[in-house]
Amino acid sequence: MFLAAGCDFASADVIYSGFGANNSYYAFGSRSATTPPRGNPAADADLAQALHVYEAPDFALTSIDLAVRLAAGANRLDVWLMGNQQQPGHQFGEPDEITIEAFRVEGQMTSASRGSVIHLVSALRPVLHSGWDYWVVLSVPDPGSEVQWYSASLDLPPAQQWIGERFSFNQNQWEIAYASSGFAVRLEGEKIPTPSTGSLLLAACLAVLTVSARARRRMA
Repeated sequence: MFLAAGCDFASADVIYSGFGANNSYYAFGSRSATTPPRGNPAADADLAQALHVYEAPDFALTSIDLAVRLAAGANRLDVWLMGNQQQPGHQFGEPDEITIEAFRVEGQMTSASRGSVIHLVSALRPVLHSGWDYWVVLSVPDPGSEVQWYSASLDLPPAQQWIGERFSFNQNQWEIAYASSGFAVRLEGEKIPTPSTGSLLLAACLAVLTVSARARRRMA
């Protein structure tokens, strides 16, 4: 895990978003994370969406937003930010076994017909690297629970996304598919400034001077 402690940042920027204007999303399309006896068939089922960090430089994650609805059970949800386990010949693999940051949602979801947007603030502020792939995973922790994750806004330009589902009846193996639309999820972060050419040259000169001074002391 890479953390961004001790760095100077600019204001938060959107790293990825499946929301349209004014936090809009497609409320007539969703998939569900479940625990038995919920599900068809009843199963412990997790959901995931992959995302690629296109813009440079790197980002320190500040928040994740999701459009969800509590369909049944306890008002609790686990959200995990995970790395990408690359598979040969595929752009995306599957969610890595290592969790970069875990969020526990309690009492924030609504059972209203079109759900709502929940806002999760990052405590760890992990660094998301430019050019790397990540997954956002949803899982319900309590028996008899179901949480719907809504589809991305139809106002967005057409863009296929890698999504994943994991079912207990399939030995908890991820099933990865290339979907016509992803989920309503947004990641925001603060850009981590890259050192300028001048500062890199200055650092290199200081390092050379330090080595030279130590060498002179040893010779004296």
